[in-house]
Amino acid sequence: VIAGQFGADVIKSFSVMLANIHVPLITAEDTWGLISQDERRAFFSLVSRFAMSLTDVVETIDFRASMKLQDPNLPDITTELDKIAGLADMETPPAETLEKLTQVAAHWKAAAEAFLDHHDPTLESFQDVGPDAPLRYWRERLAHLNGLHEQFESTETVMLISILTKNPGYFSMIESWHEVEDRLREAVAEANDNVKHLTSLNRHFEVLYTGTPQLISEELSFMFSKLKIVRVMSKYLQDRTNMTGLLVKITNQMIGRCRDYLNESGDIWGQDPAAFIAKVEECLQLNHQCQVQYRTTKHERTGALKELPFIFDEDTIFAKFQHFSADLRKLAEIFKAKLQFDTLASQSIPGLDTICEDFASAIQVFRMRPYDPLHCTSSLFDRDCENMRAVVTALELDLQEFIHESFLQIESTDQALDLLGKFHALLQRESLRPYLNTKYLDIFNNFSHDLDVVQNIYETLKDDPPTPRNAPPVARRILWVRHTLKMIE
Repeated sequence: VIAGQFGADVIKSFSVMLANIHVPLITAEDTWGLISQDERRAFFSLVSRFAMSLTDVVETIDFRASMKLQDPNLPDITTELDKIAGLADMETPPAETLEKLTQVAAHWKAAAEAFLDHHDPTLESFQDVGPDAPLRYWRERLAHLNGLHEQFESTETVMLISILTKNPGYFSMIESWHEVEDRLREAVAEANDNVKHLTSLNRHFEVLYTGTPQLISEELSFMFSKLKIVRVMSKYLQDRTNMTGLLVKITNQMIGRCRDYLNESGDIWGQDPAAFIAKVEECLQLNHQCQVQYRTTKHERTGALKELPFIFDEDTIFAKFQHFSADLRKLAEIFKAKLQFDTLASQSIPGLDTICEDFASAIQVFRMRPYDPLHCTSSLFDRDCENMRAVVTALELDLQEFIHESFLQIESTDQALDLLGKFHALLQRESLRPYLNTKYLDIFNNFSHDLDVVQNIYETLKDDPPTPRNAPPVARRILWVRHTLKMIE
C-alpha cells in the first residue's frame, strides 16, 4: 500500500515500473490456482486500465512541463508582466513590453494551432497495429489538449491577453487568439468523446490480446454488436475511413495473436505436428468466423431509431487475414507430410529408410530459409512451399512404388490384406488413400482369380479326384473336397 502525495517523478517512476515490470510478470504467471479464466481476464483488464490512467497523468505532466519551457529567444513573460504590474488601468504599457508580450502570445498561438492541425494517423493508415492504437493516440492527445487548455486559462496568459486587448493595435492578434481558444475547446470535447467511446470498445478488444483463437471466435458476436452500437453514438467512428481502419486493426491483432498462439509451445518445428495442425485449424476457423460475423452484423437490424449501415470494404478489412490464412494452409500441408513421414520413420520398416531420410533432408533445407514462415510477406515462402510440395509428391510416388514392390513379394491373400491394413493405419495422407484403395481392388481381383483356378481344378477332377491308395471311395472324395476347401481358405 502506498499513501501520501505523489510528485511528478514519483508518478512517472511508478508508471514505468507498473508497465515494464508488474504487468509482464502478471501476464506471464501460469499458476493461478482456483481463479477462473474469466476472473483472470477481468483482473488483467483492471490492471491495464490503471496503467493507462497513470500513462495519461504522466503525459499531462510532461506536456505541462514542455509548455513552460519557452524558446530561449523569447522574452520571459513573468518578468515582462512584473514590469507593468504597477501601471494604472488606463496607462499604456511601454511599446517594447507590448512587443515582447506579443511575441510570446504569437508563439503560444502558433504552437497550439500546429497541435490542433495534427490529425489521427492510426486509423487513416493500415499499419500492423492493434485496435488499442486509436485509444492510445486519443488519450495522449487529450492529455496534451488539457495541458494546452490549462496554459491558455492560466493567470499569466489571462493577464497577457487582457493587456493586449486594451490596445487597439493588437485587435487582429486577439481575434485569432480567441479563434484558437474556440478550436481548443472543441478539440477537448472531441477527444473526450472519442476516449469515452473507444474505452468502452477496448474492453471487448482485450480478448484479442490474451485469448486463444477459439475464445476470440466465441466473443466475436458481442464485439461486432458493440461496434455497431458505438458507431451510432461516436461521431469519430461514423466516418467510413475511421471505422474501416478500426476493423483493419482488429484483424491485424487477430493475426498477431494467432502468431503468438502458434509459437506458444516454442519453435514451430519442434512442436508435435498433430498439435500444430490443430492450432492452425483454430486460426483458420477464426478467420472464417470473423468474416461470417461481420456479414451477419452487416445485414442485422437492431430496431433502433437511429441506425447506420455497417457496410465497408471487405477486401481492405480481410486482405491480410486472407493472405495469412493462405500461408497457414501451405504450412499445414507441410506439417501433415511431416507427420506422415515421422510416423513411417518411427516404424523402422525395412526399405523405407531412404525415403524418410530424403524427406528429413528436405525439411531441414526448408527450416534453414532466411525468414520466419509465420511473418513472411515475400514470394520466397510461396516458392519454397511449391518446391516442398514437389519433393513430397516425388517421395509419395517412391512410397507407392515401395508398396507395390511389397505386394509383389506376398503370395497369399491373407498376408496381402494384413500388409494393406498396416499401410492404411500408417498412411493418413489424402493423396495416398486412393492408391491404397486400388490395392484392395487388386487383392480381390487376385482372390477372384484364385477362386477360378480352384473351380477349374474341382470341375476337372471331381469325378475321379486324386486320393491316397486303399482309401474307401467316400472317404477319398471327402478328403479331396476338404483339401480343395483348404486351398480356398
